[in-house]
Amino acid sequence: MSPLYIYAVAEIADGADLGNGLAGESLEVVRAGPVSAVIGRVVQPPEPAAPSLRAHDDVVRRLAARFRAVLPARFGSMAPDDEALRTALAERTEEYTASLERVRGREQMTVRVFVAEGADGQPARAAEADSADPAAGPGARYLTARARQGGAAGVPGLQAMLDRLAPLVAAQIVERHEAAPLVASVYHLVERDSSARYREALREAASAAPQLRVVASGPWPPYAFASGAP
Repeated sequence: MSPLYIYAVAEIADGADLGNGLAGESLEVVRAGPVSAVIGRVVQPPEPAAPSLRAHDDVVRRLAARFRAVLPARFGSMAPDDEALRTALAERTEEYTASLERVRGREQMTVRVFVAEGADGQPARAAEADSADPAAGPGARYLTARARQGGAAGVPGLQAMLDRLAPLVAAQIVERHEAAPLVASVYHLVERDSSARYREALREAASAAPQLRVVASGPWPPYAFASGAP
């Protein structure tokens, strides 16, 4: 029997029409108690190339649009057979159940946070791995140094901006970056169909932090919140 390519852990009703996978294979459900995985039977794992990555994301997006609780699997996740997958699901039932509850009826917005133009009027340039870029403006160097101190509090203006967005956010992950101009990535879990309201709130919140520049994308399936997914 062909190995299994895993697309997601999800709440799937019996008899649901899942469509096809990235290789044109029919999608199936493998269940282990209350937890289900959406899989395709493939001859070999897909190559990690742009077309395959897009095709994987297309399948996950289709599932996320049709079902209320979907945990996207990482690209390239495989299981040798049904029994091995059922065992893996059963071993982490509690974790999967909690993660599905968290994402149910929600989607992800992603915000990239950049240092704005330096005091010299030029865009802040990328820092070296171990020090701030001496060619960046003093404001950019200061923000980069503060950002490395850890958490949103290390980026002046970011925590206040996030606080203003909090009423729209069900869960939040902040990832720090070591080099300017990109100093943080923020992942927000929001209610479905609220992305337009979220973007407007972000514009208003960002206007109070002119030292930062933010770029929002989404909505996405909740990739960043798929704790426990393969």
